[in-house]
Amino acid sequence: MWTIFMALILGALLGWSNKLPGIFYKYTDKITMVGLMVLLFSMGISIGNNDQILKHLNSLGIKALAIATFSIIGSVLVIWFLQRKIFRGGEN
Repeated sequence: MWTIFMALILGALLGWSNKLPGIFYKYTDKITMVGLMVLLFSMGISIGNNDQILKHLNSLGIKALAIATFSIIGSVLVIWFLQRKIFRGGEN
């Protein structure tokens, strides 16, 4: 877990310092998307390879759906709040 936090902090510090080549900043969104796709793909392989998850998929499916739904709703509400109250969503 600490490795994840350290990687996040190191990335934030590198981004803040502007020490990376300019081309890197131009493609940051694409690099992030590729990394996310690799992560999701590897998680899918891991889930598909786990017999316990597949055996209990019917009961896990409802819980996972509820968690995903409320996570999405919560994320949208937080972004909506931040956009309206803090960032002022492009108002002039």
